[in-house]
Amino acid sequence: MGSLAKSSRVLLPGVFGVAGIFMGAGAMAAVPVSTVAVPGEFEVAGGPSLAFANSGSVAYSGPGSLKLNPGMLAIEKQYSMGADYHWPAFGREFYKLGVVDSQTSPVAAGVSYTSFVTPDDAAFGGEGSSDGRYVARRVGLGAAWAFRTFAAGVSGQWTEAGPPAASFEVDTKSPGAVHGTSLNAGVVGLLTPSTRIGFSVEGLANNSVGIYSPSYTRVGLASLVSQGQTSVHLDWQRRETLPGEIEEEQMVTGSFSVKIYDYLRLLGAYGKDPLPGHSRETAAAGISLVGPKFSLSYAASRPDVRMEDAHQAINLNLELSM
Repeated sequence: MGSLAKSSRVLLPGVFGVAGIFMGAGAMAAVPVSTVAVPGEFEVAGGPSLAFANSGSVAYSGPGSLKLNPGMLAIEKQYSMGADYHWPAFGREFYKLGVVDSQTSPVAAGVSYTSFVTPDDAAFGGEGSSDGRYVARRVGLGAAWAFRTFAAGVSGQWTEAGPPAASFEVDTKSPGAVHGTSLNAGVVGLLTPSTRIGFSVEGLANNSVGIYSPSYTRVGLASLVSQGQTSVHLDWQRRETLPGEIEEEQMVTGSFSVKIYDYLRLLGAYGKDPLPGHSRETAAAGISLVGPKFSLSYAASRPDVRMEDAHQAINLNLELSM
């Protein structure tokens, strides 16, 4: 125990020192470019996904699975609750709450809730409704079924937003307010006992809320190595174009999670848009304290390394007994 405590005292300042360099060095070297910034809330699923640069679609089975891949809800037996708070690089601060129950019934189920702090504190570039400034809240509900070698799931999301206005006021009761749903679906298969592959689509039937809930297509691969001490992931995703964009965006992201000692995990990711002429790159890192029934993590992400701003978040996940 003394050796572990001593090592932790050395390791933790080093980790946060590296995180500080990661956040600050980019700010000194970044050259702002003209681009359509996507609100952090559009991309982030919750849980550890920010430390995976908004990837890890088959690496995470918590409430964020409703967005990334609903089939993951049924992969692990759990009754858990998650809570995140986010300081995004673009858009308003927001929080996410969610519960997953795949233990008390043959059908795994999950629910999530997303809302925002006051819009006056937001950082927005330019004008327009597609930057998400008028979204008031989102509610997600999903279910998944596990079979011998694969799992499949579906989820729905209800979005409430005010009409575009000259001010930052979010008025969900005016005649032009938006209330609508979109659908997500996903499947996860086991290539081997330690390797998963999955496919998912987010934002099906999103005609009424398309500018606030763009559609994503994702393919993911995840594998456990080093006797489960490390997981590595590779993801590809495509997002539909938003107003102001000429071409769709794609992203290929590699990420990892490695166990250090008994209660500490380090996470990281790097992603790049592979399309010719596209130069967006992402990078992220995180640290997580993991206990038998809980985890507490901090993550920082540069959603576009060409820009100065970073997205930061804290997450708490609790395993509940039933």
